Amino acid sequence: MIGPARISRSRGSALLIVLWLSLLLSVILLAVTVLVQSQIRVARFEREAAQTREILRSALDIAAFDTALIGRTALAEFPRTISVAGQTVLVDLSPSQTLLDINLANDEDWMALWIRLGESETAARRLADHILDWRDPDTLPRALGFEGSDGDHAPQNRPFVSVEELGRVAGVNPQRLACVRPYVTALGATRMPELDDLQGAEALTMDGMRTVFRARVTGRGGRVESMTGLALFARGQDRPFEWVSFGVDRPLSGSCGEEAMSALDTQPDAWH
Repeated sequence: MIGPARISRSRGSALLIVLWLSLLLSVILLAVTVLVQSQIRVARFEREAAQTREILRSALDIAAFDTALIGRTALAEFPRTISVAGQTVLVDLSPSQTLLDINLANDEDWMALWIRLGESETAARRLADHILDWRDPDTLPRALGFEGSDGDHAPQNRPFVSVEELGRVAGVNPQRLACVRPYVTALGATRMPELDDLQGAEALTMDGMRTVFRARVTGRGGRVESMTGLALFARGQDRPFEWVSFGVDRPLSGSCGEEAMSALDTQPDAWH
């Protein structure tokens, strides 16, 4: 026969087990609640980020359409505000408007820049030819250029996708790249050279222009979100322009101090 003391101990153990199970379930429930709330926050953030991107893209579209309709005089109206879905978006011309586009610059543009950075005329010419050989679609080397198959320095015969790719050009060592980075961009705004001779009303259109617009909106908590787009304007299409690319448009930091400049003269084998 089981005595009262043993029954009491059994009841106490059962109660302790129930309490531990309750505590464990509470911890599990709390963890599940935290996880669900975290997932909800992530989903809300992703939804808001997608909405912000749509708003910024719409503002860029409106700015580009208006510019195409009005012509080059419209560029003087920037920065301007555009309302999209109840949000006020500031659209301006990107800072890269003042930078040299590495995909459009010709040999004279490159020579002028390298000479301004302290290179000799011969070195500047060689750098320009190497860059243009890396970028142009043919396999014929320029006078001081390079069309070899030298590993990482082999010309790709395509446009650059970023300023950092200049470092893959033969002769553009890290010091030279550091010198040139603040002055160049892969998101440039330039009129196509073959259209430079247009006169009168034709010269005022945006046809043949590459223009970089930057849209910015202030979101939750005062955070500023931005989007930069490079537009190519042309008539005779369903749209009077097309977006060439979107990207981050911040000139990379770099310097061309005494250490960098001295390195330019101490690496004669840097060309290949």
